Amino acid sequence: MEEKKKNILVVEDSKLLLDAMALFIEEKSDFEVVGKLTDIAEAEHFLEMNDVNIILSDIMTLNGHNAIEYIPALKKKFPNIKVVLMTSVRDVTFQENAKEAGVDSFVYKDIPIEELITVLNDTERNYSLFPNEKSNAVAQFKSLNAVEMSIIKLACKGYDNKEIAEEAGYSEKTIRNYVSNILTKTDFTSMSKLCIWATKNGYIS
Repeated sequence: MEEKKKNILVVEDSKLLLDAMALFIEEKSDFEVVGKLTDIAEAEHFLEMNDVNIILSDIMTLNGHNAIEYIPALKKKFPNIKVVLMTSVRDVTFQENAKEAGVDSFVYKDIPIEELITVLNDTERNYSLFPNEKSNAVAQFKSLNAVEMSIIKLACKGYDNKEIAEEAGYSEKTIRNYVSNILTKTDFTSMSKLCIWATKNGYIS
């Protein structure tokens, strides 16, 4: 007897990407795309009206709606539905926030379609999959030199670039260049996010 297809709802604000993803998923997996939305805010109503096994959603959807903020309510109302979030932004705080929200798995948009299908299948079977971003962040953090570390320590104390320059004996322009290099090396989007991560993980006391 033919195995019953599993129903998936795909949420992506780019209509072109949404259609392409839906097409690939149906062609290369046992999932049936029963819904395509551009705004995660519409998901609750859709789930009330349709049988869905798993949701695949971009984090940032139409109208500026962040899927992470909607997941707790959706998981509470539909506890049996699995959720996979995806993003093109490599920000480690996204993963942390997604886990706290109850997301089942997390992927980056540059993942090959075959790997995405594997993640969807495994998630539907109750496995939780997240990229090993923490170990990457640790390696990147440890690659910083002494001057960069001293700047991070001052930033974690709440110093702005001007205050760091005065404390460290550099020009403000030099500090800005250092900060830019630090963010490039560590893949964080701001010093505040880097400081939160570093403090939380015990690298800055």
